[in-house]
Amino acid sequence: MNIVITGGTGLIGRHLIPRLLELGHQNYGSDA
Repeated sequence: MNIVITGGTGLIGRHLIPRLLELGHQNYGSDA
């Protein structure tokens, strides 16, 4: 289970992390 979870989060993270960073920058930029 741990191997499957880590592998899944790794693949998903590669796609989600960049989007989260972009959304975060946009949110911080609009707030600032």
